[in-house]
Amino acid sequence: MAKIYGILRAWKEHLHPRRIDLVGDYAGRELFIVEGDSLLRQALSDERIDIEDGFQLLHLVYVVESFLLNLKKRGCNFHLVFFEENKYNSIIEGESKSKENNYKYLFARSAIIQHLVNTSEKEEIEAKSEAGETGFRVFQFRDPYHDDFEQYLETTRPYFVMCHDSKGEINKKVKLLMVGFVWRMIMADYNVAWINTAEFRDSKVLISIVQGGPRIMIKQLPDQLHIAYESLASEHPDVSYDYKFSEICTDQVFTERELMAVASISTLLKRASADFSAADSDLASFLLHVALLGHLSLPQRHIVPAPTNGIRSKTRQLIIISYHLLNDKDYMHAASQLKCRNIHDFVDGRLLAKLEHGLEHGDIHLESIPEAVVSDFTRMSKAIELSCRHTVLLSTLFKPKEQSSRLPSSKKPKKKAENKPKHKQINGSMNQTKLKVLPFSNPTFDTFLSQIKLNVDSLAASQEVNELKREISDRDNRKLRIITKTSRNLPVWKPSTNKWLAGRARRYEQRGASDMTKYAASLIGAKGKILEPIVITNGPRSFQPNTQPAPATKATQKAGKKERPLSKKELIRAENNKKLVGKGDLTLLRIWKTLCGDIQETTDDLAKISQLEQFLDKINSTLSEKGDIVDCEVRIYKVWILLRFWTDYCRKDKREDGYDVIAKVFSEVKSLLGSKGLTKEIHKILKNLFGSLGVSLPPRLISDPLLESNLTFKMPWDGNSLVDVRLQMTSTEFQLLHCGQYMDRDMDSKPDPRVSFEPDGWQRKVLDEIDQNNSVFIVAPTSAGKTFISFYAMEKVLRSGDDDVLVYVAPNKALVNQVAAEVLARFQKRYPHAGKSVWAIHTRDRRVGNPTGCQILVTVPHILQIMLLAPSNADSWSRRVKRIIFDEVHCIGQAEDGAVWEQLIMLSPCPIIALSATVGNPEEFSKWMKSTQKPLGIKLEMVQHHHRYSDLRKMVYVTPKDYEFSGLVTERKFPRLESSPSFIPMHPVSSLVDTSRGMSDDLALEPRDCLWLYRAMKERSTKKYPVEQRLDPELYFSKFPIIHKIHVINWEAELKTVLRRWMTSAGSPFHRVVQKLMGPLWEEPAMVRQRNWERMNSYPAEGDGQSLEEAIEAASNLPALRRSTLPLLDELNKKGALPAIIFSHDRSICEILCNHVAEELASAESKWRESDAGWNETLRKWEEYNEVKNNSFLKQRAKKDAKNFEGTKAEKLQEETAKESSFFEFFDPDIPSPQFSFADNSKHSREELTKEFEFLSMFKLPDGAFNALKRGIGIHHSGLNRHYRQLVEILFRKGFLRVVIATGTLSLGINMPCKTVIFGGDSIWLTALEFRQSAGRAGRRGFDDLGNVIFLGIPLGKIRRLISSRLPSLIGHFPITTSLVLRLFVLLHESNGSEHAKKSISALLSQPRLFIGGDTFKEQVFHHVRFSIEFLRRQRLIGPGGEPINFSRLTGHLCHTEDSGFAFHALLRSGFFHSLCAEILEKPHKTCMELMHVLACLFCRQPSRDKNVPILPPLPPTATEILEKHNKRTLEVYTTYVKTFAAEYCNDTADNILPFSHSVCGGTGGPTPIQPLPPTLARSSFVALSGPDDKFTSISDLADSVRSRIFLENAAVPYLDTSENTPLNSYLLDFYRHGEVVTLVRQNAVRRSDIWFVLNDFSLVLATIVTSLSNFLVCVDDDDAADAAGLGDAEDFLITKEKSSDMNLEGDGSEDFGDEDYVDRFETMNLRKSDMELVKVLRAFQLLKTTFDEKFKAMWA
Repeated sequence: MAKIYGILRAWKEHLHPRRIDLVGDYAGRELFIVEGDSLLRQALSDERIDIEDGFQLLHLVYVVESFLLNLKKRGCNFHLVFFEENKYNSIIEGESKSKENNYKYLFARSAIIQHLVNTSEKEEIEAKSEAGETGFRVFQFRDPYHDDFEQYLETTRPYFVMCHDSKGEINKKVKLLMVGFVWRMIMADYNVAWINTAEFRDSKVLISIVQGGPRIMIKQLPDQLHIAYESLASEHPDVSYDYKFSEICTDQVFTERELMAVASISTLLKRASADFSAADSDLASFLLHVALLGHLSLPQRHIVPAPTNGIRSKTRQLIIISYHLLNDKDYMHAASQLKCRNIHDFVDGRLLAKLEHGLEHGDIHLESIPEAVVSDFTRMSKAIELSCRHTVLLSTLFKPKEQSSRLPSSKKPKKKAENKPKHKQINGSMNQTKLKVLPFSNPTFDTFLSQIKLNVDSLAASQEVNELKREISDRDNRKLRIITKTSRNLPVWKPSTNKWLAGRARRYEQRGASDMTKYAASLIGAKGKILEPIVITNGPRSFQPNTQPAPATKATQKAGKKERPLSKKELIRAENNKKLVGKGDLTLLRIWKTLCGDIQETTDDLAKISQLEQFLDKINSTLSEKGDIVDCEVRIYKVWILLRFWTDYCRKDKREDGYDVIAKVFSEVKSLLGSKGLTKEIHKILKNLFGSLGVSLPPRLISDPLLESNLTFKMPWDGNSLVDVRLQMTSTEFQLLHCGQYMDRDMDSKPDPRVSFEPDGWQRKVLDEIDQNNSVFIVAPTSAGKTFISFYAMEKVLRSGDDDVLVYVAPNKALVNQVAAEVLARFQKRYPHAGKSVWAIHTRDRRVGNPTGCQILVTVPHILQIMLLAPSNADSWSRRVKRIIFDEVHCIGQAEDGAVWEQLIMLSPCPIIALSATVGNPEEFSKWMKSTQKPLGIKLEMVQHHHRYSDLRKMVYVTPKDYEFSGLVTERKFPRLESSPSFIPMHPVSSLVDTSRGMSDDLALEPRDCLWLYRAMKERSTKKYPVEQRLDPELYFSKFPIIHKIHVINWEAELKTVLRRWMTSAGSPFHRVVQKLMGPLWEEPAMVRQRNWERMNSYPAEGDGQSLEEAIEAASNLPALRRSTLPLLDELNKKGALPAIIFSHDRSICEILCNHVAEELASAESKWRESDAGWNETLRKWEEYNEVKNNSFLKQRAKKDAKNFEGTKAEKLQEETAKESSFFEFFDPDIPSPQFSFADNSKHSREELTKEFEFLSMFKLPDGAFNALKRGIGIHHSGLNRHYRQLVEILFRKGFLRVVIATGTLSLGINMPCKTVIFGGDSIWLTALEFRQSAGRAGRRGFDDLGNVIFLGIPLGKIRRLISSRLPSLIGHFPITTSLVLRLFVLLHESNGSEHAKKSISALLSQPRLFIGGDTFKEQVFHHVRFSIEFLRRQRLIGPGGEPINFSRLTGHLCHTEDSGFAFHALLRSGFFHSLCAEILEKPHKTCMELMHVLACLFCRQPSRDKNVPILPPLPPTATEILEKHNKRTLEVYTTYVKTFAAEYCNDTADNILPFSHSVCGGTGGPTPIQPLPPTLARSSFVALSGPDDKFTSISDLADSVRSRIFLENAAVPYLDTSENTPLNSYLLDFYRHGEVVTLVRQNAVRRSDIWFVLNDFSLVLATIVTSLSNFLVCVDDDDAADAAGLGDAEDFLITKEKSSDMNLEGDGSEDFGDEDYVDRFETMNLRKSDMELVKVLRAFQLLKTTFDEKFKAMWA
């Protein structure tokens, strides 16, 4: 056992968890398992629970339920699973724990299981009513290896398992069981989440998740685990009993608690000897305690503990017997018949001990026992007597002289008033509590907060007045001194005066403009970078088409110049063009006739089709009747050629391979039947053709008559065929199986003058809402057509005038750049005054144009928040904002920035447009957004569209066994992916293996999927479960000769209705339908179990041929991905399914795959070039050509140039001819050969690519990135340089790159249309949401009619889950943060009470709920805001009228750090940093190191759970003392908040309902023989059972144990834990010391892919502090927080690797004066001493930022 324990421990050390949001970023609404004993262990870690002495069972139940409720209210869907062999895992051993109390844990475990089983039986029906959720259920199994558990896993298919990571356990046997369970689940391909790392923050569940692990078999582990269990069982002696429960009398029992008491006492008495009088008093005391539990309220059970609080011997035996009874079938059956199931409150150890002590010492008298309690005691006593012939008498508890005065009777004793506490009296004491706050009054806030009545602390207010006056005076004096000084003396940040840098900046700006133009051209498909935007003029748009557009001349294209009059030559040309319009038909006919001759001379039929398609693209069929005729002739010619291929397939009996060809014929015929130019001759040919195919020709789609016209070309074919070319299926079957991608997508489309295309019905509704100036929430899948909506709104704003503004909010910078480029390409406008522009970009790192001078601002959420809350914008820019567009609005559910999105929607001053393709609860989200718009008087409508424009075909790729790459080859004849055995189709319905999860509403089917589903349902149908005849496709589509997509959608909906009914019916043929549709992917469950077990046993053990390190490498799945990627891409290239995007959610894997594929191509090319004679001959001729060229022609030319001789005409002609005709002029052996490259060199010029490479060579890029680009492979992730990413996007859109390997950066709205999306490898980030976003890149509207989705290296179970999963519901954060309240005060005060500020505050305080999905309780919103104000008052950040004071601006700018920002302010305000930085000039290095240590303890904190990771040293004692006082004041404020709110709104509500089960606990109250402690105001009555009162030790203590109906979470309180109990990773301090990335990865365990982000976050903190302190000292009033950026954001400033060291990135003016001069400049301002000390603080932070950024820059620049 010791050896296996050591192997398991070593194996577990190689599990690397990732901390993520369980709901939003991972599981969504997917079912997962919570291991029961891990849950109990986590609950028992709560030190407040008194189990050892007081045995507070109900408190433990409350903590367990609170955890479950926290999961449930965040949308989690889970089962609770207990294992008999894990029951000892919940017993926590330690120095303070006694093994004699282990029976308590075992009984508590059984009681909680039974209670939760009862709860699950009630919850199951309610939960099942919610589609797709299995509901909360409890399961019990013998052990994790039992067949029952294996079958459960197969049936429910949970997403992952939540269990304990065994940290803190000292018993090796228990630890073996715990880690053994983890090993068992990971070996079965289940991810594991550590329950003891769970943190509930806002609406998120932050938890550490382990995905996979080393595959090492530990032989005989199941047997060893059983031995460990048996050994633990032997350490826990039991009380055996052989009594039958059936002999218990239950006639007198009403509750389960009473039943258990009667049964356990009867069992004990039955086993006892005849003389049992010694224990009568113990049993009677216990029975009296049970009777009291039914009557005392929970506050009455909050008592002073007895001097001796232990459980007596006989009581211990009772509890052990009760533990066994909970496993007795007869008892369980009897308990199930009772209405009151309260076994969870069977015993209160504190109450029992106090009762026994009081009885022994005569403190409790018989007359003090209430009559109802005596009655219950007597009733249970009679039941015991009937059951075991023993009597338990109440009289045994009292002295004889007292017995006569109190016998059971109906006469009620005289009751004492002091023993009758009631709720009203308790709550009356609440109202009398003296809770004082600092005075506050502000007219804007008083409108909402005046209803809150608080006691004002007048003494503290008077002490505050002098300090406030002094602060305001100092600030005013500082302003005055600054005004009187010349600006040249101010040591403010300024741009460098270096001429080289200035020139570099200008060139870089020019480069940026050029890049933007190229990027825009790639988005709209413009050639030669020529953009032709619409010229916008003010006023309503003219919807009349311009029939005679003036030619765009160079002069008119220049912005801001007047149009010159046309010259005489241009007038003549325009007149001639006008005359030619009438002759266009004849010209078109002549061109077509010429083309026919060229085509007939071409021998390659595929080339003919290509020529015809190119000609069709150029035809403008609206010219006239003749133009329509030409269009028809071109199409019939194409049909004729396609029929040749089909005939050839039929002749070879390969119809299956040719159906795609005949599907193209159907598509062309459909166009012909709808054309006005259809002639009688062509119609006759079509009729004969369809007769040959064996189907009827559909009728014409229009009523126009057939035209009389002969074909221009000679076609020796009349539609008939000598070969049997019949389809061998009906027209309906053929269209459904093969024509789905060509079906008409009309969704109530109609012409609309507002747009240039025919919008669908839902799109017209959106346009109507925008025109009515309403807000609109649009939910539509990718490729549905949402893009135009934004540009319509933009054009509307541009035409409304020159001042109105539209803000486009994108979730990331990549999307910002794309949208801005599209605006550049679409719109142009001339303004009468300078300083105005159409658009601008504003992110932290990039500003293009003037953000406040443009009409379309494209930005990210953080920047818009800063701008809306900037006082300088309140009366200007903010009032001009007329529309805000929130793209990808589902990002509101993200853990990182979701709160900012939520705040923006609440603070929006105008109508909004919210766009998303992936919202799981659109109705609820829409309802919340409506509530945010209501205070503004704006109506919001939701427009929902459910159908993609292009279908997605899903397939699983299986790598061929004997694959050898020899070069890329493309199949020329209509390639099909399905024709390759490596691609296995995945029917969406085959993913519905778990019926309890229901069917997702967006589970889309192709037409062929619908037909296959119908056939499977028809084949598996029974008499009880039939398929209606009307659903037969031949009948259903009989009225539709040409089937449209909408017809199939309606049929699909009806089939799904039947299928859903089968899913919910036991005994239906649903599973057999799924089995049929699985095809080759289906396996017998027994075979799957056997294979899994054999696979687990086949993993080599330590020392059996595979080391642990080798197993770790294999577990990453990287070797398999490397082997499979090139074969997959090769196959896609053969089948014409490129371009493709490979999604892998690990940056390093993206780069590894890219390099590996490029290296394999290069290696194969090298071998080919060495052996290929043709290549060697070409290379020889090229060398000869260069030699001749260099030795003769160029030398002669050089001589002539030297003599200024231009040469003869003949020589010039010879030169040009040589350039044009010579193959070798353009031959370059360094360019990859086409068969070893995915690049399409015809799509991008070589010269431009060379220039791009030269520019990018100045940046640091991943190894092999350039070589990969040359071979048509790109990488895309957020850690790459922006210029490289944009080049990849441009080249991919142009078609040069045909393979891009990316993380999720391309999944959010980036315009990267492709034919195929590949999911390469599994990841915890690959969720249902991410899958839909990424898959949506395939088959984009206007590019491909069908998209392919390929799964590579992903477990089949995960694939099915991704396809069938529902989208996660959007659950909000806690948006009303303390920092937001502070920023609102800054906005209100410094904008002089602007209307915008008042509207923002009103919008915030008008919200009916605290967050999306939260309960409606407006009063608590007011209270929370009021005490956030109290916190700000106590921190001296605002004055009594809300005026910002001290460092309020700095603290507000650090809003993204919240808790850390307020802690930083506490240290700054107290003078700590002044003392720390006092010697910055004398000891800069030492000061900066100490400063870095303090900041690392405050910001970007990463708690460390690994003992091998370096830990941050404790804060200096002075800092610790300051922060402890800060935390104490914070705790006092929020404790007052909770108490005040409870006194006001919890007056008539008892806190006696368990949070998850909603079980009512305790009695109604009344007389009590035991005097209770004063009732708690703020703390939960359940927690108070263990003794705690209203004195809280921390914010965590307050938030975790606050009473019901009060919302308070840790995240809502600005509190920073500074205790040494939370060790912090010292990665920031270590990086500052050494600046080495490798060391951070190895020693600090920071993931390489995360390093850039965490370091950049800290760089942003430093930039914010430096900017804010500078502004504070010089009293700058403009809010410029948006200018602060981390160095990692400021990539635009890092131009070259060689010259970056010459650039002043910090901008602190250090090139102009040294440290002493720097301080002297401030001294000339006559600042007071404290301000001069602050100057040194600023200098210290500047030096620290300079040093940190230099090291940061060195790792990535």
